[in-house]
Amino acid sequence: AGWSILFAPDSCVVHSHPARIVGDARRVYRDHRNIIRLTGWRTISALRHVPGAVRSGSVGLLRYIVRESRCHPLRRGAALLRAVPYALGQALAQYAAARAEELTVAGGSGSFAGVEEPDHA
Repeated sequence: AGWSILFAPDSCVVHSHPARIVGDARRVYRDHRNIIRLTGWRTISALRHVPGAVRSGSVGLLRYIVRESRCHPLRRGAALLRAVPYALGQALAQYAAARAEELTVAGGSGSFAGVEEPDHA
């Protein structure tokens, strides 16, 4: 296998990475800081929007895991248990990015402990 390219228009490719709650939340925080700086768009601009985002994110993840997961049932169960904490991390990271940008505009440091600043390249 390998060393050649096959054109197969009817094929399906599944590309995935293991979901890491904290690492992915840090990435989302940095990405959203950059999105806000580039576009001004804040996906979760107020803390009161976090519960709804967690709810909709959890439902989407749970549906995906049940419908698309082809892994061993124990691994699927572990993924189901991580869905809500993962959605919470994503929502809080988006809110934290919006809040950090507000603090930056107001003259503060705009950084949160343990989270690296976004790349400005």
